[in-house]
Amino acid sequence: MSSNTSAKNFRDSEQVEQKIFRRDITYQEVQEQYDDWADYYDQTLDGKPKVYNTLMAYEEGMDTLFDATEKPNRRCLDLGAGTGLTGERLLKVGYTNIDGLEPNEKMADVCKKKGIFREFYVQPIGGDNPLKTPDNSYDAICCAGSFAPGHIPCSAIPEIVRLLKPGGYFLNCMREEFIHDVPEYKDRLVPMFNDLEKQGLIKTVEWTVYPNHYIDKPGVRMVYQKL
Repeated sequence: MSSNTSAKNFRDSEQVEQKIFRRDITYQEVQEQYDDWADYYDQTLDGKPKVYNTLMAYEEGMDTLFDATEKPNRRCLDLGAGTGLTGERLLKVGYTNIDGLEPNEKMADVCKKKGIFREFYVQPIGGDNPLKTPDNSYDAICCAGSFAPGHIPCSAIPEIVRLLKPGGYFLNCMREEFIHDVPEYKDRLVPMFNDLEKQGLIKTVEWTVYPNHYIDKPGVRMVYQKL
């Protein structure tokens, strides 16, 4: 599909809702849509806080996790790295030791050209897709917009906890309503975090609602720390 056709397919919020955020969309369908969107993704979302304020919420959250002098030495994993928009925000606030994970090959190809990440995993996370990375590898695991219909499943949460160092942080920016109306997350995602907290494995650091996660839909920035 040409870039011009792709641009037309993702030119307004209603089309994006239908193509990417349909509640019953499958993982495979999501990947097919990202194949079409990859070359036009940055033009759609970057530098448009009224359209996609998630990047700013993500940047602000990551900026506060560690002192400026610590950030270059803190190893981070950017989940759903996409075309590198989130990685660029990490560089902006001082992180340089960054790995990325993106399951879509076309999105990953765009991302790799930016030279942001040290290690890059072109694979999903969750289910039967463990990373070969050892336990306790990361000071922070972060994502923006990667918990959505047909995207990262709840089964990724134990893998995220495994990969975090004790004292490390998981920061996730996602659309608030997805917690309640996406079948994969409804009555599952928050209870899973609560159960891990009751087990003494993590603790809640932040739960902040912010405007315009996508267009007029509010988002949630959740931060948990591994104990």
